Amino acid sequence: MDELTRPRVHIEFDHNFDPVDWGNRYSAGQVPNELPYGFHHLIASGFDLQVRAAGRSWLINRAVGGTFRRLTGGFEFVDAIRSPSRRACDVAVCWNERTGVPAAARTVIPGEPPAVMGSIWMTDPHADIPKRSMKFAKWALRRASAVWANTDMQLKVLTEFGVPRDRAHLLLNPGIDSMFWHNERDEPANGLVLSVGNDRHRDHDYLVEIMGQVQQRLPGSRLKLITAQPVNFPAKLGVKLDHVTHPQLRSMYSESAVVAVALTPNIHVSGCTSILEAMACERPVVVTAYEGYERYVDHGKTGYLIAPGDKGAFVDALCELLEDPERARQMGHAGRQAVDERFSSEHFMSELGKVLHSVLR
Repeated sequence: MDELTRPRVHIEFDHNFDPVDWGNRYSAGQVPNELPYGFHHLIASGFDLQVRAAGRSWLINRAVGGTFRRLTGGFEFVDAIRSPSRRACDVAVCWNERTGVPAAARTVIPGEPPAVMGSIWMTDPHADIPKRSMKFAKWALRRASAVWANTDMQLKVLTEFGVPRDRAHLLLNPGIDSMFWHNERDEPANGLVLSVGNDRHRDHDYLVEIMGQVQQRLPGSRLKLITAQPVNFPAKLGVKLDHVTHPQLRSMYSESAVVAVALTPNIHVSGCTSILEAMACERPVVVTAYEGYERYVDHGKTGYLIAPGDKGAFVDALCELLEDPERARQMGHAGRQAVDERFSSEHFMSELGKVLHSVLR
């Protein structure tokens, strides 16, 4: 494609994202993907990229912007005013509703580029968004040129919000940096279960109860839990850490024999990042089976999907994989193959690139 005709994409991350700092950390091997979620791969689809810089003003970024974010349920309306370079671009792209709703709302102003956005949390039945903010957000969604979602159920909700079906797209995300996330060990540690995550749909208390039962059957088993959420975690169960770096997490995936993701009801595939990172590191996963997860976990091949509330089945699945290393190894290899074939950030951005080209036709 001629350089003069390459469409220009304005990427709007959350207000605190600093592209310079991220680039330095990426070069040092501290974070996956040259840009978060692999947006740099859009270049291969024929786009030039303009990334919104981080807000430097304390007053705007923290005081005024923070107040608006709290009052509106997380939307970054004040931050959306920034970046005059945006109008020189052909399309604005936002990963989620925080920046996507303001970007879509801006499109009613002459000279603003069309907005393409992902929808994650506002489609959930109990999304923590004030009633007036939700009404405005739905209005804005209907003005987006395209909205992508993780599951078919989300697409259904988006159409109920009034988003035209031809503007709603199913993209299996997030794409995983398959070069960064890889297995570092020939053999995992015997009996080690890993679980990672901070979002409100993780059910760590449920997993702690499950692991107590696993330990009764397999006394050498233990749990390593990575979360900043408060959890009643018995010392005999293993270890709980509030935070680790990305390289440390990669090592922990590689060390674990199996990765467990226990969840409360949601329709946006909470935990899919951890699921796919584990699969990229060649580890089998055991996941609560809400609708949509079957697109990410191939039951019996890359892991096990367990019916909500079936503690016995969850315990059985963990014990089987801990007691049968060869079975766990086969699932891990199949998971890695699935990531390479359809869950890499390159693949995701290639699909998103098709959506963007369709918007700009």
